[in-house]
Amino acid sequence: MEQRPDTLLKWKNLNDTLKEVIKKVRRQKEHILTFVKHEGAPHHHNYGEYIIKKGVVKRKMSGGSMGCSPAYK
Repeated sequence: MEQRPDTLLKWKNLNDTLKEVIKKVRRQKEHILTFVKHEGAPHHHNYGEYIIKKGVVKRKMSGGSMGCSPAYK
């Protein structure tokens, strides 16, 4: 699994989109497999978004903030 990114980074004759993706992979190569190397590391790409989303879902399920603002009375 650790050799696969190296293989992808060696691709030739890429279109512009793939060139940009490979640049990003090259920059983040050391971090891409963190979840495999370290038990307990999150397996998704944006932990901050994950944490915020939990709060948003809770707010939506509880009726949100619609009744709390004077603008809604």
